[in-house]
Formats: sequence, C-alpha cells, structure tokens
Amino acid sequence: MDEDISCFIAARDGNVDALAALLADGADANNAKPADGWPTPCCLAAYHGHVGAVRLLIAHGVDYDEATADEGKTPCYLAAQRGHVAVVELLLTAGANPNKATTDVFGVTPCHIAAWKGHKGVVAALLAAGVDPNETRKDGATPCHMAAREGHVDVLEALLAAGADPNAAKADHGITPCHLAAQYGRTAAVALLLNAGADPNTANNHGQTACWIAAEEGHAGVVALLLAKAPTRARR
Repeated sequence: MDEDISCFIAARDGNVDALAALLADGADANNAKPADGWPTPCCLAAYHGHVGAVRLLIAHGVDYDEATADEGKTPCYLAAQRGHVAVVELLLTAGANPNKATTDVFGVTPCHIAAWKGHKGVVAALLAAGVDPNETRKDGATPCHMAAREGHVDVLEALLAAGADPNAAKADHGITPCHLAAQYGRTAAVALLLNAGADPNTANNHGQTACWIAAEEGHAGVVALLLAKAPTRARR
C-alpha cells in the first residue's frame, strides 16, 4: 500500500525517476492511489501536464481511458481542460478515446472543455485525431457554443474551418452559438459566426433573436452588428 501511495505521489509531482523505480519494483500503475474514489496516477499526471510521467505509465500498461470516479473525467479530458497539448497528443497516439464524455449531467467531451477554456492547440489536436466538431453534450451544446460564449475567436475559427455548424441549436432552449456570443457581448465572435453563415434571424425557443438578447444585455456594439445583418427581426 505504501508503495502504491508513493507511486500516486510521484505521478502527481511528475517525478519520473521515482515513478520508474516504483513501477519496476511492482507498483500497480492502475490502482496506485490512497483510497477508492481517488483519481488514478495517470489522471493526476495528465492534469498536471507531466508528459514524462504519462509516457512512463503508458509504457507500463496503464489504462489511459480510466476516468475519475466522481464525474468520469479521463486523462485526455483532464489534460484538455488544462491546455496540456503534448499530453493530449501523447494519449491520442497511444489510443486514448478522444470522445469519451464525463458521466455528470452535462456529458462534456475533451473538445468541449478545451473550447470552453480557449485551448486552441488542444482543440486542433483533437480535430486532427478525428473528433467531430459538431459533437454534442447531453443538452445539445457543441464545442462552438462553448467557444462562442467565452469569445474564443481563434478556437471558433478552428472549429468552423473543420466543419462546425454555426447554426447548431441546443436541444433544451434552441440556443445557437450566435445567441450565446450576443448574450455575453462577444462582438468579434458574433462577427465571425455571421461571416461563417450564422443566421442572425434565428430565434430560440422563447422567440428571442441574438439581437434581442444583446439589446436586453446592453451590448450596443453587438446590436449594431446584428441590425446591419438582420434589420427586420430585432425584436421577438
């Protein structure tokens, strides 16, 4: 047990020499953790961006798709969340599942969380590995929704270039990426979505257009931009 805990700590801290010695001495790469419910050494090493530790664990046969017990976050998800491109690429090369979603109420994939956080390099790596830019969470949100809400224009550009649908609507409220960008005053994101073919006249399930939402939130620049594209549907 002490050996397993030491392996857990070495992976967390990225101490490759200590980790190598422990694994050579018989530490269990998959189950080396203080107690049930704790993340695996690979999850910890991925979260902290320790490329060497992740590589060593993979070489010792670790299950690189084993997720955290609480929300089902895989090493790939955790590395994507933190923007660790090299770790994501390493895991993908080893065969990690880039589409495995969390087990919480949202069902978030690595691409969703990377888009939300603005990690363009991670999004690019996931797209290059074949991830569908239109993959959805349980509520129908795509990575485009996540990037638009936060105004990550460079991420939006990558997603749209890969074939993301600028008019994709969430299943729960019919909200499009343009609605979210307008709500949060992301003028550059709204402009990019419009240029990519987003329909400024689309209303959500409550009859609200992006212009209506932007006006309600007081985003004058977004309102002016949308009115120039859709002067006939400013109101619901």
